[in-house]
Amino acid sequence: MESVRNYHVVSACAGDGFTILVTQAGSLLSCGSNAHLALGQDEQRNYHSPKLIARLADVRVEQVAAGLQHVLALSREGAVYVWGTSACGGLGLGNYQQQQKFPQKILLSHVKTKPSKIYCGPDTSAVLFANGELHVCGSNDYNKLGFQRPAKITAFKKVQLPHKVTQACFSSTHSVFLVEGGYVYTMGRNAEGQRGIRHCNSVEHPTLVDSVKSRYIVKANCSDQCTIVASEDNIITVWGTRNGLPGIGSTNCGLGLQICTPNTELELGNNTAAFTNFLASVYKSELILEPVDILALFSSKEQCDRGYYVQVHDVYPLAHSVLVLVDTTTPLISSYEGDYPAVLVYWIPLIFRSLGKNKGYSYEDDVGGRGSDQLIAPDPAAAHSSVSMQLELPTAQTETKQLMIADTAAPHEILEKRSVLYQLKAFGTCFSMAPIQLPPKAVIVDVTMSDSHFVVVNEDGSAYACGEGTQAIERCRIVAKFANGPPFRCCLH
Repeated sequence: MESVRNYHVVSACAGDGFTILVTQAGSLLSCGSNAHLALGQDEQRNYHSPKLIARLADVRVEQVAAGLQHVLALSREGAVYVWGTSACGGLGLGNYQQQQKFPQKILLSHVKTKPSKIYCGPDTSAVLFANGELHVCGSNDYNKLGFQRPAKITAFKKVQLPHKVTQACFSSTHSVFLVEGGYVYTMGRNAEGQRGIRHCNSVEHPTLVDSVKSRYIVKANCSDQCTIVASEDNIITVWGTRNGLPGIGSTNCGLGLQICTPNTELELGNNTAAFTNFLASVYKSELILEPVDILALFSSKEQCDRGYYVQVHDVYPLAHSVLVLVDTTTPLISSYEGDYPAVLVYWIPLIFRSLGKNKGYSYEDDVGGRGSDQLIAPDPAAAHSSVSMQLELPTAQTETKQLMIADTAAPHEILEKRSVLYQLKAFGTCFSMAPIQLPPKAVIVDVTMSDSHFVVVNEDGSAYACGEGTQAIERCRIVAKFANGPPFRCCLH
């Protein structure tokens, strides 16, 4: 975003056609559509370039969060501000106020400790306090806030959970809470299995996701139909209803699992029925009642001794895919196209599991290497080639082999922390994993998105936006372009 080059951006939030940026100095900038007063600006029009929110010029803001049409801000002194539009009580300003043009400080004097984090769902707001109490307001549809009544909650009220809350996320239908000890609780609608309780029946009270209680969960996110979490040991787990692409052109391996090779040349012609069937297959969904692991990242002891590590930074569920933000010190190779290089592959031992049987496999790659904890140095000419897999069930149920994606960078390259943003796309029972183009040596500190666009904030203070090209979204640089070269693919289950 060229217009913020003079600012050091540290975080951002995105709503329905608007973006809010936080600078290192604690100032707020906003751009996009102000149709619902979410920009905190004087005029109710589109702002094509980020502009300082003058009403908060004397406030040092530390965090921001956005719903569809409203915004929360948390100052470094612990004050919470709200503005925008919410017909469901998400402003927390009482029964009769559904709009607030300029930032308004919220009175939270009934809580005797300092706010530490803020969260927004599409139609909800939440403030997490230092003592682990979470206070929420907004839509209580499907009892997703736990107050046993469908009415909107127009003032902040404490969520009743048996443990201190460490993180929260909200969709239009349900809520997910991380509590002390790394446990996951869910509330709200369960018709699509998004509660993680192995059935689709309605449950009014908060429930523990028993399937992942043996892991220490550190990240959680949700969409209307599914929930995705990441554990301390870099295992990503999902449950609920997922939407995916069909396994067109898929082939069966010897174990009955599939390695998908989607056919990109579908001959539909002018046949309306064929096109309708194609759309129906593209948008088919799958119900996952038992939480399943879709990806695990692993750094062996030998890799760690060399200073190489990989860590899941965050996970983001989208309509037909999942974004995974990874921090790593492993050398990256790039393919230059335009102004920014595209991250392709890097040195990481990856674990994929035969999820149906909770077993792993080894692999053989197309340059003759065999899966192990040793680095493989493929021919540079083969760097963009796909990875083929020879599945082998291990003897012990708990044993898991490693899948190595090697790169051609020199082993003595100076280690630097970098970020890679991957998109996992489903193809029937399989998925593909492809990197999204980022600036060179990017260290991502924040990723935020709405239905219309998403914003990436780099550690150096730069910000990048990608959207649908509407007038409400600045698109000076489109950085979410997929890298060249085929992604590697693996069976989901």
